[in-house]
Amino acid sequence: MILSTHIVSDVESIATHIAVMREGAIVASATPEELLRGADGNVWEMVIASEDFEHLRHNNRVSSAVRKSDGVHVRVVSSGSSRSVGETRG
Repeated sequence: MILSTHIVSDVESIATHIAVMREGAIVASATPEELLRGADGNVWEMVIASEDFEHLRHNNRVSSAVRKSDGVHVRVVSSGSSRSVGETRG
């Protein structure tokens, strides 16, 4: 069966093998566990102040952001360390 979606929860709940496509070409094909291991060390989650969000978004690949009472909860995809990703205006 082929399921085409960008909704991660759909994939998490039913997929035993995933193909990742970019611009019409398959760039990865593996089990969910293998793909997660490949992302290890490249995905960072943090809470930042609202006033720092635009700077972070402009300088990093933000895959998700949710504004909450304690700040913006962001997930960043980067090969840098969480410290370098989290650096904001100085």
